[in-house]
Amino acid sequence: MSQPVSVASINVRGINNSEKRRDIFNWIRSKRISIAFLQEVHCPPDQQNIWQIEWGLPCIINSNSGQKGGVAIFFSNLFEYTIHKTSCDSDNRIIAVDISVGEIGRASCRERV
Repeated sequence: MSQPVSVASINVRGINNSEKRRDIFNWIRSKRISIAFLQEVHCPPDQQNIWQIEWGLPCIINSNSGQKGGVAIFFSNLFEYTIHKTSCDSDNRIIAVDISVGEIGRASCRERV
């Protein structure tokens, strides 16, 4: 039997600071969260690849400022999924994702600040 999919939505109030980001990533892992929806990430565009490397698993970040706004979805390796399509708005406040989750089938997720 597979593990249930757990989802969390967290306003992180900025994780541009590497120590705070590491603490948030470790907390998500320790709670065994399958999909973490984060608001107010404050991620500058030149840092998005670094954040993805630090997370070490798929994630989607929609942010263009290190000072305000931005959303992100971080996926774990605790469940089987396939990402079919993603779309982001130009205001960096919405991410829409079309995914298949294991045997459950296809679903859509939408993250919005």
